Amino acid sequence: MIRYASSGIRNCGRDAIDEFKLLVREAHKRDIEVIMDVVFNHTAEGNQKGPILSFRGIDNCVFYMLAPKGDFYNYSGCGNTFNCNHPVVRQFIVDCLRYWVTEMHVDGFRFDLASILTRGSSLWDTANVYGNKTEGDLLTTGTPLSSPPLLDMISNDPVLCRVKDYAFTKQASCAMSNLSELECQCLIILKQTLPATRGVYMRDYLLDGVLFQLIAEAWDCGGLYQVGGFPHWGIWSEWNGKYRDMVRLFIKGTDGFSGAFAECLCGSPNLYKEGGRRPWHSINFVCAHDGFTLADLVTYSDKHNLANGENNMDGENHNNSWNCGQEGEFASMTVKKLRRRQMRNFFLCLMVSQGVPMMYMGDEYGHTKGGNNNSYCHDNYINYFRWDKKEEATNDFFRFCRLMTKFRSECESLGLNEFPTSERLQWHGHIPEHPDWSETSRFVAFTLKDLVKGEIYVAFNTSHKPVTVTLPDRPGYRWEPLVDTSKPTPFDFLSDNVSEREIAVQQFEHFLEGNLYPMLSYSSIILLLKPDVDTSS
Repeated sequence: MIRYASSGIRNCGRDAIDEFKLLVREAHKRDIEVIMDVVFNHTAEGNQKGPILSFRGIDNCVFYMLAPKGDFYNYSGCGNTFNCNHPVVRQFIVDCLRYWVTEMHVDGFRFDLASILTRGSSLWDTANVYGNKTEGDLLTTGTPLSSPPLLDMISNDPVLCRVKDYAFTKQASCAMSNLSELECQCLIILKQTLPATRGVYMRDYLLDGVLFQLIAEAWDCGGLYQVGGFPHWGIWSEWNGKYRDMVRLFIKGTDGFSGAFAECLCGSPNLYKEGGRRPWHSINFVCAHDGFTLADLVTYSDKHNLANGENNMDGENHNNSWNCGQEGEFASMTVKKLRRRQMRNFFLCLMVSQGVPMMYMGDEYGHTKGGNNNSYCHDNYINYFRWDKKEEATNDFFRFCRLMTKFRSECESLGLNEFPTSERLQWHGHIPEHPDWSETSRFVAFTLKDLVKGEIYVAFNTSHKPVTVTLPDRPGYRWEPLVDTSKPTPFDFLSDNVSEREIAVQQFEHFLEGNLYPMLSYSSIILLLKPDVDTSS
């Protein structure tokens, strides 16, 4: 922390602590929660040949998962694995978490490679873990546990998780927001505000009146993948890696994913509903600090990690990315336009999906790492936030992100307390009420009833061919375009302050009068239902 504090090592580092407390206090004043990214899966001491920096010198056998001959298990990909479910180690972890809550007042934690927290410790037996020995209780080191003692302690700790029941009452005009801001080492997620128009009653975890967040990255480097099945005690949220994968595949136009994409839009009930969890337990994301940025996702089909010094052998090889026709930043104008359209498609999808949206810091202005998908080792321009790029007048994508985020915050139906049902959501295909879930379908559309906006029509055409869609018939009402990702700025989002907004809408009149709308290839739209002035008069 001292490294990133403006005060540096002044006053033996105490000023850095005060600086962090000030950050949290000022964030809370602005109704922003601070969620801390914590790494309890490995240390910097590497494998058995690594240096002695801290825990290895204290008690190597206690703090690390060791094989019988002293070799280190490497479920973290960093040479060693923290022995999280050992009684001493898990108490240390809980004490650390308590410190950051009680002293620093953070609002929650995101646990890196959290599946390691579910693995059995070295020398596992119930006497060692619970104090009572039973027959046949020995497990192989690293075996996934259905009820890991560490997660049990965290989930029931009175400081980390105070459970309260509460109800909200707010005016119907107060829209729900369930947003996430920029994520790097610290995730900052805006508080979820629930509408009271339906007498909302929910059970959640609060700390002094603030929703307390426990977020798991539910996989590790040893092949354990627990998205949707992470031991959760009803309170743990998850980085929804399946959302990332399905959305990337569908948006780039891969056959066979229309149904999976629809599940993602609904908050992944296929993953979380059966276990009693809610949409907000799904942390939706397309990009994070691991992997490609959003701009690189549509610019590179392959990783370019030579700058990391490992001969391009590091980093994920399967990124589900697409360069839109040419590899790298130097491409034709046609390719560049398609890339910007795809970026808008990804962001629109993130903003209309149930669950908690999370975006990577810099994606809102199109930050690039030159195709590097494993940039942890760089303290330079590759990872630096480029304020100059964000402030450029030509940065139309930042405008789009800002307006889409605002639109989500205004919609009561985007960020629901429960998974949507047919009472509120209806699926469509090229023809209303006839969705196409076939293997070759690259079109998904739905209407969503909203207590603030009335009714919303959202459609995604990820085919390489344009299509004219028939809109649902609503007698006495008409559909009005709001978002079309195929249009140049400012017509990609027709906000009220667009000077030529009326002209842009009138250009679609001959289509809309026939309940039709033309969609270009690789585009998405949002239409709003408005009273038909002519009919009502």
